[in-house]
Amino acid sequence: MPELHVHHILAKIELSPNQEVYPLLKVVTSVGRSEGHDIQVIEESVSRLHFEIRKDAESVCTLTSSGRSGTKVNGERVSAQELKNGDFISIPGVITFQFVAETRQNVHNAIDASDSTTDFSK
Repeated sequence: MPELHVHHILAKIELSPNQEVYPLLKVVTSVGRSEGHDIQVIEESVSRLHFEIRKDAESVCTLTSSGRSGTKVNGERVSAQELKNGDFISIPGVITFQFVAETRQNVHNAIDASDSTTDFSK
């Protein structure tokens, strides 16, 4: 089976054994409460479509938020934000993801970290 080359991932950060890693393989990855999104977050304060991550031709990823309760990148509320390696994306009080960009080492580090109980939100 050919090796899958992952350019970007979102790692779900929580203090629990249920860590998850989401490869961002599509041009647009959607996150929201409704079924059919690439990442579904079933929580009342999460909008049906809360945010999207869009990749352009140069593999630059931009987050756009439409959630009523807001989306934060590194603790700052944003409506649109270019993402950088290591950025923390949160739906306040609900869930936090870490954006991991490009290099295989960064991807492996995020996957390894997703198996630990390290608190990445500090």
